[in-house]
Amino acid sequence: EMTNGSIFFHFLEGLRRPPIHKDDFSAWLLKYGPAGEPYAQAISGIDFYFKSLPSLRTELGGTLRKVMGAQS
Repeated sequence: EMTNGSIFFHFLEGLRRPPIHKDDFSAWLLKYGPAGEPYAQAISGIDFYFKSLPSLRTELGGTLRKVMGAQS
């Protein structure tokens, strides 16, 4: 349900921000410790260079659902 602008800001722009140079989603998930690590690791595997923002949003949601299903 996020806008393309939110995906750009939190996923792509976050990579350029110090101090950790991670997307915001991964940074937020890592605050949950071991419970968030599988999600953050899965997100870091997304190749975003040649994707449109809508397809990146779709892949991000699908990746998180896949990890959630594996955790059940």
